[in-house]
Amino acid sequence: MGEEVAREAIYLEKDSTFIIRARVRSIQIKAFNAKGDPVQNYTAMLYLNKEIIGIWHTNHDTLKISPLPFNNYTLVIMINNYEVWKGKINPRESSNIMITLKLAPVTIKVKNAFGAPLSRVSVFLRNNNTWSTLTDSSGRAIFNNIPFGNYTLTIKIGEVLAVERVEINSSSTQFISIQVPVVVVIGGFPVLVIHAQIGIIILVILIMVALIWHIFSKRGKIVIE
Repeated sequence: MGEEVAREAIYLEKDSTFIIRARVRSIQIKAFNAKGDPVQNYTAMLYLNKEIIGIWHTNHDTLKISPLPFNNYTLVIMINNYEVWKGKINPRESSNIMITLKLAPVTIKVKNAFGAPLSRVSVFLRNNNTWSTLTDSSGRAIFNNIPFGNYTLTIKIGEVLAVERVEINSSSTQFISIQVPVVVVIGGFPVLVIHAQIGIIILVILIMVALIWHIFSKRGKIVIE
């Protein structure tokens, strides 16, 4: 990196082997969320005097960086292009760096108008970035690591939207329950409460019409014994 890391005076009079200790050290970064679970799939950026000297990405919770000269560096951890940690490090002080990120696991339960779970529903968490997933058979949408902050929670079923503001700041699994004005989803089409009410009213009217027709049709009959 263009920085002197070792200097020693030596005396040569025959073939010799010298051991020189350089002021460099490899570092290992291990990241955890606020709950204490390992965080995978993140990017580390290292700065020296505001100049970026390296970018590394890992799909695991542990990132190993090649030997660095002893110095004060600024380390930035990014997830989905979102800064989740920033701080100073120095390889002289430690080769193992444990970092707790301001991330929390989030579970969102989507229920219909009667409290029953809705599956295969699109769930979005949005601020500067967007996180999205589908609910499972239990109506749950699970996000492993969401940065602390304020979000717009959007539930989308066909053209029906339910929007709510939520704040993620818990150090334990955050559970959010949301009820939408949908009775059931048929072929991807949401049946709203108003649709169900109209359907029931139509059904009641049809039954009443059928009963009235049955009564009047009986009156019009002549029975000869």
